[in-house]
Amino acid sequence: MFLREIVANAGGNPFFVEEVAWHAVEQDRLQMPVAVPDTIHAVLAARMDRLPLEAKHLVQTAAVLEKTVPVPILRAIAEVPEEVMQRSLAHLQAAEFL
Repeated sequence: MFLREIVANAGGNPFFVEEVAWHAVEQDRLQMPVAVPDTIHAVLAARMDRLPLEAKHLVQTAAVLEKTVPVPILRAIAEVPEEVMQRSLAHLQAAEFL
């Protein structure tokens, strides 16, 4: 049933399927069905809500900038110390937001 919901909601969009899979992994529910979000926006919002606050702030700041932003510029705009920046970037990369 869970897989059918994913396929039905994805509408052939592999990005949606990938994000729903991440959603399930992050909730540690690979064995139990989870509610399948209806939109890619809902999936990403739910994933972002589970990020540590510093990483969430950083990814939200990066989202309004260009596709590729030098780290020093991102750090200056986000107004975070270098240690927080590195920790947040590592978390975002591990979660495949970057």
